[in-house]
Amino acid sequence: MKKIMWILILSIFLSQPLSAESVNVITYHYPPYVVGDGSGILELILHKVSKYTKHKIKFEKYPLKRASLTFGGDYKDKLFLGVYHNLPKQPVSVRTQIFIRTRIVSVYYKKDFPKFNYTSFEELKGKTIGVLFGNPFNRVLVKYGLKQEKNSQLKNNLKKLVNQRIDFWLVPDITAYQLIEKEMPGMRDLFGFFEDRKAIPLLPISLVAGEESNKKKVFTDICTGLKKIVKNGKCLKILEGFYGKGLVPDGVMVKF
Repeated sequence: MKKIMWILILSIFLSQPLSAESVNVITYHYPPYVVGDGSGILELILHKVSKYTKHKIKFEKYPLKRASLTFGGDYKDKLFLGVYHNLPKQPVSVRTQIFIRTRIVSVYYKKDFPKFNYTSFEELKGKTIGVLFGNPFNRVLVKYGLKQEKNSQLKNNLKKLVNQRIDFWLVPDITAYQLIEKEMPGMRDLFGFFEDRKAIPLLPISLVAGEESNKKKVFTDICTGLKKIVKNGKCLKILEGFYGKGLVPDGVMVKF
């Protein structure tokens, strides 16, 4: 009887996923990609991925600079998810996997441009564009001769655009859509959305692990899980929940 009991206990033990680990993923507030309550695009994608890996994944959300310092100082035991080249402090060597790409647009108020006919950033020289502090496109904007109006909050850029204090607002498309709907419900048609992928290509949001990380297996498992939800359509379904069915821009979802 004892022998049978031990066999049962051993069978249950062996049936458990031995590779399952817990891992903290460092990120920063970046709505609607990371919100903090589990409803952000990246939060939903990683939650779905975790079901395929069995790993316990927990977000550590900080302001951008602190996220950088935290990952840079503890990259052996943690992963990072976000726009990686935004980080001022980075491990020497890393491995990355793009989760999704962000489409960056220049929003304009149609009232100010009744006959909008710009086709590239080269034509915007001398215009004023609203950006957030720490935006990763400073060199591009300087190159094309745009004046930058820097703000700490997204909604300040929207207000300045409507009040004609800036000509354009540089922002991820889905961020602009959601903020306009929140601040000015039903008035999205008052705005235009200009994109120049030659000047500002799609911005990758990546999962990052240091080459000396103790969590490299977890990183690999998460990447495998991501591949599964891309191929079975669950990643697309999450994105369509934000963009609308059939409206996810080309290149936003990663392909395998």
